[in-house]
Amino acid sequence: MDQVTALASTCRVATPHDTVLNSECAYTFHTPYTTDRGIVVNLSTYVGTVDSLAFGGPATASTCSAGGGAVGDNEGLFVRIVKKRVEKMKADADAGTSSSTTSSNGTTGKEANDAAPVTKLGVGVEGGFKSEEDQFDTISTHSIVLLRNGTPTDGAVSGGNSNSNSNSQVEVVVELPYDDNTKSTFPTQVAMSADSIINHAGLAVQQDLKAWELDDEPKPVSKYANNDLPFVENGVTINPDPSSWKCEKSGATDNLWLNLSTGFIGGGRKNWDGSGGSNGALDHYHETDDQYPLVVKLGTITDDVDTADCYSYASDEDGPVKVPNLAELLAKRGINVAGMQKTVKSTAELEVELNATYAFDAITESGAHLTPVSGPGLKGLQNLGNSCYVNSVVQMLFGGTVPELASRYGTSAKVDVTVHPLLGVAPRDASSDILCQTAKLSCALTSGAFAGPVPDSATVTDSKSAALDPKYRLAPRMFKNIIGKDHVDFRTGQQQE
Repeated sequence: MDQVTALASTCRVATPHDTVLNSECAYTFHTPYTTDRGIVVNLSTYVGTVDSLAFGGPATASTCSAGGGAVGDNEGLFVRIVKKRVEKMKADADAGTSSSTTSSNGTTGKEANDAAPVTKLGVGVEGGFKSEEDQFDTISTHSIVLLRNGTPTDGAVSGGNSNSNSNSQVEVVVELPYDDNTKSTFPTQVAMSADSIINHAGLAVQQDLKAWELDDEPKPVSKYANNDLPFVENGVTINPDPSSWKCEKSGATDNLWLNLSTGFIGGGRKNWDGSGGSNGALDHYHETDDQYPLVVKLGTITDDVDTADCYSYASDEDGPVKVPNLAELLAKRGINVAGMQKTVKSTAELEVELNATYAFDAITESGAHLTPVSGPGLKGLQNLGNSCYVNSVVQMLFGGTVPELASRYGTSAKVDVTVHPLLGVAPRDASSDILCQTAKLSCALTSGAFAGPVPDSATVTDSKSAALDPKYRLAPRMFKNIIGKDHVDFRTGQQQE
């Protein structure tokens, strides 16, 4: 712990406006799901990578510091994020036994449940397609890691097809578990930095959210803010400690909204996939004769009040709004925004994340009999909502069918995807470097490193297809963002067919 404490001053607390790569390596498509090592995110620069690229890609690691580009320090603090998806075991609805029980016709309870016909166009609702929350639990583990950049290995990478690795030998000096039980043992600055990264929306959601916002009208200022909003002087104050918050109706401790007039804390509304809150906040609005329409999502409040998630239940607004005097209203309830840190994702971030992670091909191809293939050059790309044509072109150009491009940007089958020479940029620059991102994408397609196992069945199902497992998904967001960010049409989420 002494070594961690010595570097605590280098840790920074991420704000909602900061770019945080907490869901994917900047250089490769490794994610917290890919291996049991997950990714490490720098507590100073917020750049996420695999261990071997923490100090930069080939030819840069020996001169880059953990800060992402300056020559000097060769060690830094990181938070390791590892996620594992575990299938839920559901009890048999009739017999009350495990869903793995086999029926008289040889079908397990789980298989029968999976095979239930879809009768409603919806996700996460009875008769509709299952949401991932219905089928899987996600187990997340974190640790604080002190990494040290060692001496580069002998040999240089002469081309994209080399097996040699010129990355520095990154050494794990210290690795300590980080959770609710151990958090108090770390220096405050380290804990605050780690929490801000773990709970941050992340670059992937930020990019999708920006594209979505470009398609939509900006949030209006609520007509009920300022002097038009009634404030009930009932002596209610809110404890700033998030662990004390709960829905006053259901007792739920997540997705909580504070009524800005009454100080009532209630659960939020349900999302389109069936997830969401207890509806306590909306029920309270109706129970008080629709007098107090403005609420704010607890956990999204920071000193930058514009990033707080505010909503108006009023029938003539009924949507996200801005509340210019939010800080003053919260102060009346004992909340000092200057001391608040973001601990949950906003509704917009959750909605974008839900669309980003749900594999809609499970719906469009459900039950279809396709020829299962997997391996180098046989890896699909996730549709980002309007990227089907881009994905097709990218697969043709960089998936190995054009030898010249595959040689320049790709790699050979089963070759380490972290050693390509075009990845040789500083961590801070990797996500915005077009050559780096092109090599990242082509290496992923040509190496087969992220290709899942060939399924036993040729029938596309909701639960067994490798395309649905986040461990094997390739979502080319960084590449698409670089290509389209400066074009008035392609930077949005609109269809461009």
